[in-house]
Amino acid sequence: MVQSAAKTVMEYLDELPGEKRKAISRVRGVVRKNLPAGYREAMGFGMITYEIPLASYPHTYNKQPLCYAGLAAQKNFNTLYLMGCYGDPKQRKKLEDAFEKSDLKMDMGKSCLHFKKADDLPLDAIGEIIASTPPEKMIEAYEADRGKRGGTAKQGGRAKKRSGRAAGAMVLALLALLAGCAREAAQETGGTAEAPALEPGEGMLEVTGGNVWYRVAGEGTGTPVILLHGGPGAPSYYLKPLLALGDERPVVIYDQLGAGRSDHVTDTTLFTIERYVDELEALRAHLGIERLHLYGNSWGSILAVEYYLRHPEGVESLVLSGPALSVSLWLSTADSLVGTLPESTRVAIERNEAAGTYDTPEYQAAVMEFYALYLARRQPWSADIDSTFAQFSPAVYNYMWGPSEFTATGTLKEYDVTGRLGEIRVPTLFVVGEHDEATPAAARHYQSLIPGAEIAVIPGAAHLSMQDEPEREIQAVRDFLRRADAREGPAR
Repeated sequence: MVQSAAKTVMEYLDELPGEKRKAISRVRGVVRKNLPAGYREAMGFGMITYEIPLASYPHTYNKQPLCYAGLAAQKNFNTLYLMGCYGDPKQRKKLEDAFEKSDLKMDMGKSCLHFKKADDLPLDAIGEIIASTPPEKMIEAYEADRGKRGGTAKQGGRAKKRSGRAAGAMVLALLALLAGCAREAAQETGGTAEAPALEPGEGMLEVTGGNVWYRVAGEGTGTPVILLHGGPGAPSYYLKPLLALGDERPVVIYDQLGAGRSDHVTDTTLFTIERYVDELEALRAHLGIERLHLYGNSWGSILAVEYYLRHPEGVESLVLSGPALSVSLWLSTADSLVGTLPESTRVAIERNEAAGTYDTPEYQAAVMEFYALYLARRQPWSADIDSTFAQFSPAVYNYMWGPSEFTATGTLKEYDVTGRLGEIRVPTLFVVGEHDEATPAAARHYQSLIPGAEIAVIPGAAHLSMQDEPEREIQAVRDFLRRADAREGPAR
């Protein structure tokens, strides 16, 4: 029912069976009674939505009205979508307390409040939550999150900026959740919801701190895969061989903020795992992707896992290439690999690291000697690798990682997500080169921590296995994605 073709709210209500129409109409009445002035009721995403009209605020990142709430009838229940409860713990707690006080059972996801009858809900508390955020406050929070410069109210104070960013992230998240309703309804009926077709092309997306470049490639109709590059700060040029997967599915490739064709920024408050996860979620919402596969290389493997742990809904599988899921393990294996270099090279590394002189020609030559063995072995390096280094972001890399692949001094130096890998419940493939700086042994350790995970060791390849041995890597990833697509049951 959530995919109704009704053009008006009354048409939508007329389609509903008697009991559902009664329940939806009563909750709708509460929403309309408490809805702040400036929102309008409309049909969107196949349901009733409450939004800020484009005539009032046209500056949205996807040229669609900002959605505040939604109301939908589904097969086994009805759903009220409450944006405020997604990102505001106080509103969530208020709702939980109201359910407890009323002796009612609360059935809620991130923003999706399920009910069968209106009497299943604490309607007074819901009315107060609906009334709590006027459009002006929502727009202010949205613009603070986008980092919009010029033509917007200036934000004052760190606390206000933090709250603005959090609320703006809620707006982006709600758009993704509303777009996912069709999938939720299809799972109820045992069917599948077809995602909107992704048209090939390039674009720019405004995110917190700047603009991000992205490209959709391929004419295939399978579940899309989003490619996450490494670094941090190493743009996506080197991942181009994987666009060959586009004959079966859309392939989305993008440069994370700070690198490549995206805005180059130096504000270190933007260089956090949390913001990069929000950036990926904004891209997914912008493209309307409901179900997806994630492919992350190196730092991108961290981003893929962190995204899944925060937004598991609709993620069908993970491909973790050259994984860096424990920095302490990475550094210990890197020390072993440095030990294979000629003595003169090792001495040069030790001398410069002790002195902190990472920019000397001697140290940089030693780094390149290591890279030729364990980063990318095929010589000469491709134009794609050259482009990656030419548009590399030292600002991001040095702040988050450090001066070289084998020395971490940045914010990621203590990173370790191995304790949470057991929470992954989707098919997972580790890809690692035979001579990868990430090492097959480390990848097998990570594999052992995820139930049912697979591994593909690419013979003859180093860390950039998609560059050293593209045919072998593409086939391994292609076969895995086909198996993931064919499995039974929804993504979790």
